[in-house]
Amino acid sequence: MSRRSSRLLSSGYYSDEGEDTSGLANITYRENPVKVFRRRAGGRKPRSHTCGTADAKASASGHLPLLTAGQSVGLSPPPLAYPTGGKCTKMTFGLSLIITVLIHLFLFHSLFTLCKSSMCITNNPAVGAVEVKMRHLFSEMQREQAQLHSQMMDKIDQEIHKHSRPVADNMADFALESQGAKVINSRTSQTYNSATLFGIPLWNSCRGPHTVIQGNSALVPGKCWPFEGAQGSLAVSLFHPVKITHVTLDHLPRYNSPTGRIDSAPRDFEVYGMKSDGEGGALLGIFTYDENGESTQTFRLPFPTDDAYKLVELRVLSNWGHVQYTCLYRFRVHGNTPPQHVQMIGGEVT
Repeated sequence: MSRRSSRLLSSGYYSDEGEDTSGLANITYRENPVKVFRRRAGGRKPRSHTCGTADAKASASGHLPLLTAGQSVGLSPPPLAYPTGGKCTKMTFGLSLIITVLIHLFLFHSLFTLCKSSMCITNNPAVGAVEVKMRHLFSEMQREQAQLHSQMMDKIDQEIHKHSRPVADNMADFALESQGAKVINSRTSQTYNSATLFGIPLWNSCRGPHTVIQGNSALVPGKCWPFEGAQGSLAVSLFHPVKITHVTLDHLPRYNSPTGRIDSAPRDFEVYGMKSDGEGGALLGIFTYDENGESTQTFRLPFPTDDAYKLVELRVLSNWGHVQYTCLYRFRVHGNTPPQHVQMIGGEVT
């Protein structure tokens, strides 16, 4: 026997409208839409299952209530949500924590204000004496620190000034005319009298060989001693014998030359040491002045000895290309004074 749903029948679902269905029993479809929620932790009030249990029993027995044609399908109401105990506990704990923090902040602020005011109004003589002593010690420490800072800055300035100068400026020069050194004319080349340097005439009574040992710190174009050709010699008698360790040769730098060239500068030269004027001299070293180097170039003797020499001779072997003359601006001799001559020069003005 065919059975049809009254709800579908009322909505016109069946197409065979001519068939009589009044005598047929109708099937009921119980629709209970239930939303599923995740079970929360904590206590929850149990829901009543009276209706659901009765319906289940009815379904199991096979006797379902019939719906007439005028009745509609009934829907079960959704379950109500009740506040859980865990949520209330969390809210209470958070509120208690906030209140506790506020109380502690208030107490800390009150205690800090009280301590600050008590420190300001303290008139204990012992505390005042300690405070005065601490201030005195602090001022002394500041004064010593400023003094130490000033001394350190002076030393730093001295070191900077020392290392920013040429090496020769940090060593004693024994070939200075002001220190008693003299030119030995018999062993020195003749002055080139008819020469001009960069258009400046070189012939002058002040441009003799002694110009080389006058210690002129400023190298000015033309303020030198010229000798004829590319080879020549300069002999200097020192004030006292010296253990020679270094020699220095100065010449005008390229950037100060009007032509940008220093062809008249010495190139290869030799240095000899003599204990007296009659000796031939001992070769102390052969050196080369670099035209592209610094204006002041210091050369260390390759084989320094303990012999002390009273006379020093500079022999120029070549220059950097000038055919007519060679110019010497300054020649220096460095070394150590023998112990037996220290007392002899102790009273000299240095």
